[in-house]
Amino acid sequence: MNRIKILHIQLLPLLSGVQNMMISLLTALNPEKYEIFIISKPDGPLVEKIKNLKFHYIPIKSLRRNISFWDLIAFIEIYRICKIYRFDIVHTHSSKTGFIGRISARLAGIPRIVHTVHGFPFHQFQPNWIQYFYQIMEHVAAKFCDKIVFVNNFERELAIEKKIAPTWKVTTIYNGINIPKIT
Repeated sequence: MNRIKILHIQLLPLLSGVQNMMISLLTALNPEKYEIFIISKPDGPLVEKIKNLKFHYIPIKSLRRNISFWDLIAFIEIYRICKIYRFDIVHTHSSKTGFIGRISARLAGIPRIVHTVHGFPFHQFQPNWIQYFYQIMEHVAAKFCDKIVFVNNFERELAIEKKIAPTWKVTTIYNGINIPKIT
């Protein structure tokens, strides 16, 4: 039996909230049914964790936090990786990798694409033109995925209000935390 191939795309190789949430999701999957791949910028605690969990790790050196020419290189690399591995599902996280990852995966023919919004790149303290620019980028990227998951309801409602995505495409799944028993 062929396992379902899932690719998660992260930007930073940290072990902060976004990455820990992803690890929590992936470790809950049956390894006999799913084959897990993760892309991120190389060199960081996330990489070591991924390797210890025996997931496949694909570094992309061109991933950068700020918008730059390197984004085009990262886009091409993600597209190429998607074409080679033919993933069944691509799941992107955060704004930068969400934008380039969703578009490159869809153009590569990936049948299911999910994006999790952990926070929008726009906020009320930015100039209006920057807010509008990021809203347009999110709206464009939303057209290239099947589902958008929000970790809070405020941003899901904001996405609907700003016409970033239609209501049928968005859902809220709150982050859960394991609370250890106190003895």
